[in-house]
Amino acid sequence: GRGRHGSQIAFGAQDVVWEESGAYTGMVAPTQLRDTGCTYALVAHSERRRLAGDDDRGANARIRAALACGLTPIYCVGEDEKERSTGRFREALGGQYDVGFDGLSAQEARRVIVAYEPIWAIGSGQPATPAQAAEVAGAIREGVFARTGLESGLRILYGGSVAPENVAGY
Repeated sequence: GRGRHGSQIAFGAQDVVWEESGAYTGMVAPTQLRDTGCTYALVAHSERRRLAGDDDRGANARIRAALACGLTPIYCVGEDEKERSTGRFREALGGQYDVGFDGLSAQEARRVIVAYEPIWAIGSGQPATPAQAAEVAGAIREGVFARTGLESGLRILYGGSVAPENVAGY
């Protein structure tokens, strides 16, 4: 996307609060982000989930507030080692995007970017393979379609351990 005033640089925030505006000391409301020229806001990043207790219901509120203020939410989803190794990753991810996209129309869903970050890969030096990332992206597209009716246009990013040696495969 383009940044403010046609710049090639766009700014994003690492979090956004669930209300459009208000007194939230230590947090940032989407109107504040928008007014400073921010265009993107991460929602439910794995560290926010783990360290700050962010959950999918709160993510849905953050996504809605960001959309209402003209920001592009980047909704982070991912499965942990146990969910991946037991083959339950589809259910784990499904719960995340099912709640995160709850109540969104296809038009609203199209404005959300989904960032797939396999929690089991972060810092491990063992990224998801391109085939695993593609499989998850397909499952996310199917699930978001089932929830919102969005047939095409969903943007999905891969947020795992990408390095110069493996980036071409993604």
